[in-house]
Amino acid sequence: MTLTRRGSSGKGSAARLWSGWAGGLVLLLLCLAVYLPGQGMIGRGLAPVDRDESRFAQASRQMYESGDYVVPRVQDRPRLNKPPLIYWAQCAAVATFGDPAEVGGEPAPDGNIWVFRIPSLLAAILTVLATWRLGCSMFDPRAAWLGSALLAASPVFVWEAHQARADQLLVLTIAAAQGCLWKVWKSSRDETKAASGSWLWPIGFWFVMAASIMTKGPIGPMIAVLTVVSLCVIARDARWLPRLRPLVGLVIVAAFVVPWIVAVGQRVGWDRYLSTVYEETIGRTATAKEGHWGPPGYHLVLLCVLFWPGSLLTGLAIERAFRMGLRRIRTDGPTPPPPRRGLAQRLPLLRPRRDAELFCLAWIIPSWMVFECVGTKLPHYTMPLYPAIALLSARAVFAAQTGRLVGLGRLGTRLGLVIWILIGLALGAIPLLGIATQSADSAEGMVLYRYGMIALLGATFLMMNAGAAIWWPEKLGSAGSPTRLRRHYIGAQRDGVIAACIVAALAVGVMLPRAGGLRLSSRVVRILGAEGWSDRPCAAVGYHEDSLVFLTRGRVDRIDEDRLALWLADNPRGVVVLPVDMLASHPELEQLQPASARRLGGLNYSIGRRVELGVTVAASGGGSLIHDD
Repeated sequence: MTLTRRGSSGKGSAARLWSGWAGGLVLLLLCLAVYLPGQGMIGRGLAPVDRDESRFAQASRQMYESGDYVVPRVQDRPRLNKPPLIYWAQCAAVATFGDPAEVGGEPAPDGNIWVFRIPSLLAAILTVLATWRLGCSMFDPRAAWLGSALLAASPVFVWEAHQARADQLLVLTIAAAQGCLWKVWKSSRDETKAASGSWLWPIGFWFVMAASIMTKGPIGPMIAVLTVVSLCVIARDARWLPRLRPLVGLVIVAAFVVPWIVAVGQRVGWDRYLSTVYEETIGRTATAKEGHWGPPGYHLVLLCVLFWPGSLLTGLAIERAFRMGLRRIRTDGPTPPPPRRGLAQRLPLLRPRRDAELFCLAWIIPSWMVFECVGTKLPHYTMPLYPAIALLSARAVFAAQTGRLVGLGRLGTRLGLVIWILIGLALGAIPLLGIATQSADSAEGMVLYRYGMIALLGATFLMMNAGAAIWWPEKLGSAGSPTRLRRHYIGAQRDGVIAACIVAALAVGVMLPRAGGLRLSSRVVRILGAEGWSDRPCAAVGYHEDSLVFLTRGRVDRIDEDRLALWLADNPRGVVVLPVDMLASHPELEQLQPASARRLGGLNYSIGRRVELGVTVAASGGGSLIHDD
């Protein structure tokens, strides 16, 4: 990746290269290189992840098989906490690629989870490309391309591209909506276009906003409203709002959203549906749901890791955006500003300076503050803000490369660079963690060790190279002219992107698919198939993970210990999955023949505890106790 400095022509051939089809093709190939490994389309992939991914996938499977496209369900329970667009998208993927229970006479590998991940895969790629096109309309095309590459290689985007969930689709709809909003607002700022009444961007904004609402409810509208309000307040101008065609937009949104809301309310009851909506909006804002709590600053700390390597200069990038996007109005000039009252007296007199930086700040800052203040926090909540962060960060890299970024010599900045390098080394060591789930001398353990060392050594080399590019600058200048120093920040970002791609491909393509200790449900299903029990009734006691529901295609009954005897009486040929220690500690389990059990141990990451499970049948099932280590 070679990004040259801006020449005298500005928009030269290099700029055209990064804004044309070649730049888009390279971004597409970069995305495919990082996002395809581990999907499971060919060879071994990531097992279904607990708990959200498995719930989404199972609900989509049942929706497709039942033909009920109104109320998603997981087994017999309606899943109303998310709107239906992601389920419809996953159903479309199933209709296109299929979801057979068996492949080659054996259970489908990992339950065909890769089919349900296709919408997230496509959404991740389209988000990167949309960010690139938006950046080209804001900044130098080379900065736009670099920002999109940083976004594509960031750990949070790599992970979400491998998850059959709604979050990546939400990010796509918000990025598209913000792109349309930028076009509308920018045209209103351009006197040559102010009189034009184009409907393309306003109508596009409302269509993707409707899609955003149908993906994850109020998140998209919240970000758009906060962006619009911020722009109007800073610019002291709301006259451009009619250009958004709000009345037409409300009709478009209502046409998409209201029919589904009415259908769901009539099917499940309005009290139940409105209660679910309240819990998923106000409830999550006020209190931490399911233990997902974090203090203010939670997302800011995680940004350093989740956006790596793009987080190299993100702090200075935001500072630069404030300086370039806003300007203070002098109060001691010949024409003082009009008097202000109340809170306005305490606020600085700010006016727009550069539109691109101001728009990105309006996109990021207000919504980030909301995410930091809400009660429920998860790492991926701030993902819709990452496209704007990526563009500002890339722009700052180019400013640093030419010595025009203020603050590079600060102690805090130097400490941040050290932390950035250490994060890269820590990420490079992730594939080695898979060795802990396998015997060191096993075949899988050797594979993990070999590829883990490749990732660690590669990341170490690239981080050393990046550190050298920053800490030992090149001397510039000629005889008779002052000596200047140039630090190769673009080279450091290039090395970071390469390291991130190597580590991501090995982590999700090699380490996690082979980490047997993390694939408990997949190993249970493999035992069921090997014993010929796949068609028998199945119950899970003390292990109620949704991945087991998905992999058994909804056949497993999740029951409590006190119901086990009754369940076995109703299902004498049934198969039971339970913690091994229950075989001896509960007398009612003695009817299970220990001789027909299988044992498997591993980490149940949903609860953060190592467990040992047994797969057994009732006394009439026969068998012998076998330890399958």
